[in-house]
Amino acid sequence: MFQIAKLTAQFRAESGNLRCTYSIANRHAHPIFVVNVALDVRSDGVHIHERPIVEYRRGSVVLYSALAAPKRDTSYTAPPKSYARLLEPKQVWHGNFSLKLPLVPYNWIQPQNTQEMHEIECRNIIYITGVIPQESVSSAVCQSIAGTALWRLPSDAYMHQKLVELKAVVEGVSVLTRT
Repeated sequence: MFQIAKLTAQFRAESGNLRCTYSIANRHAHPIFVVNVALDVRSDGVHIHERPIVEYRRGSVVLYSALAAPKRDTSYTAPPKSYARLLEPKQVWHGNFSLKLPLVPYNWIQPQNTQEMHEIECRNIIYITGVIPQESVSSAVCQSIAGTALWRLPSDAYMHQKLVELKAVVEGVSVLTRT
């Protein structure tokens, strides 16, 4: 099956971190949006990051890029938005991120959960990012954020998103799990 983008990555565990250098190549005949960025608004301004969301399931660590998702909560004063980079045909984006070890799944940091956590080794990594053909979301708007051109995607962009996945085996990776 033809994929509109190709994801390659190199992972390594070193100095208490999981480091990843990756690239996404547009194999589509038209531009695509790569949904691999998130914004942190801090007192010193807006920061763009490529840090994925961590999940642990069935013996694998799953790293989700900042995927476009449906916005269910309408109580926000300013609704959350998904942002993306635009890749022209045959263009390649090179990125990297680092996560502290042990990895902590995003949904396990809830204070009401009283189960004890313990650290386990986990060699299996799945990295997933989202891509969207530009022609599918014609209402995307280009904005300069923190000096970088990013595209704000419409709220229905997730319906056009294709997931690109890469599996890797990496020694020295640990993750927190609940008992």
